[in-house]
Amino acid sequence: MKTKITLMVALLAMGTAHQASAAVHGLSVSQMVNQTVASSSLFTPISGWTAAPTYGDGVTMKGSAGASDNLGIRGHVYFELTSTDLATFLAGAVDGDTYEMQAWNDDNNDDWIVGLWFISDGVEYKDADIEPWGGGSKNYSLTMNEVSKITQLGVYIENPSGDQGDTYHVSFSEVPEPGAIAIWAVLGGLGLVTSRRRKS
Repeated sequence: MKTKITLMVALLAMGTAHQASAAVHGLSVSQMVNQTVASSSLFTPISGWTAAPTYGDGVTMKGSAGASDNLGIRGHVYFELTSTDLATFLAGAVDGDTYEMQAWNDDNNDDWIVGLWFISDGVEYKDADIEPWGGGSKNYSLTMNEVSKITQLGVYIENPSGDQGDTYHVSFSEVPEPGAIAIWAVLGGLGLVTSRRRKS
């Protein structure tokens, strides 16, 4: 029993050390929903983000927040945090931390380019790619080297071909800390071992 407790404490310490050295930060549902349009090109009408969004036919999207819009021409839109949400987000970040979100891609039936972006010291940083709409999800991440100089931050949507007459559907959720995932996986394993021993 003492060995298990010692191991758990060590794992928790490792997770804390990992978080302190290079934490991962994602947008909360509230921050996602409150995003406004920073800029757009050939992308109208633009709809806002909603928590637990649904299709027109009532099918719930997979992420914690999402947006949809009709678009039959090539275009793009940058959504950004409000000034208050940006200040809150940056207050918990330090240089070297990661801005990361998980895009859920199995709630669409067309290719769309999605991703993350921020402006730091007047320079744009963006991680965007075509979402694999066939299923699953994809992580997008950016390292924040100069947090104090970040003036805008949010998510990005683009129609890569312009030939979709469909409505785009994109939803995002936070990515759990790698350290936390490892800790809970091991603790779950320990619980399983304990359970089996008790039964035997």
